[in-house]
Amino acid sequence: VFVGFYTIASKIQSVASSVLNTIISTVFPYFVDWLNKGEINKIKKIHDYFISYILFFSIPFAIILFFKSKAIISILFGNQYLEAEIILKILSLIIIKIPLDFIYYNLIIAKGDIKYASKITLLTAVLNIPLDIIFVYFFGFIGVALSTLVLEYIKTLCYYIYVKQNFGLKINVETLLKQIFSGLVFLLFVLITQPLIFPVDVIIPGVFYIIYFHLFVMDIFEILKKIINKIK
Repeated sequence: VFVGFYTIASKIQSVASSVLNTIISTVFPYFVDWLNKGEINKIKKIHDYFISYILFFSIPFAIILFFKSKAIISILFGNQYLEAEIILKILSLIIIKIPLDFIYYNLIIAKGDIKYASKITLLTAVLNIPLDIIFVYFFGFIGVALSTLVLEYIKTLCYYIYVKQNFGLKINVETLLKQIFSGLVFLLFVLITQPLIFPVDVIIPGVFYIIYFHLFVMDIFEILKKIINKIK
């Protein structure tokens, strides 16, 4: 029964991840082109804007999946699968960093260091079983989802260490804090509109989030403009 619930939650999380990766993939070919030409400075210059662009999408995605998991599962699969809600809430937290994995992993592959990527895959596979056992012992079957969450962030950290050492790419702390704070504002909007019917309770916070982000955090159009200019 748990496997069925976990599968349902994983499918929803995978769909959200695929949507985000599709958005990010529109920019990635240019990264590879610059890498092949040895124009690392272009990648460095665009990286901070790119992170802002990623988190602008991924943080709200994660918040929606977390707080609207029951409604989403009910609409897609029916009320008999509502027990998958807690698993989806845990897996939704992976969404925040999924686009970072996509870009960092592909940069590693584009550099031709497949061996490093394989080592990370092997590391997470080796850690998977003991972590599953530990988390299941303390948290029951939802421990499997918690174990997945921990492993995913370990993997991202390993990717980030590589790109930082080999490409000089660093996430700007100020930018990261701005994105997190804007995510908290979006969360506040979501909590305020919870009594409303789905998806109105998501659309309204989304509109306010875009306005708030654009006016007080970063100019969305300016970010896109700078990304496009760097690409050109």
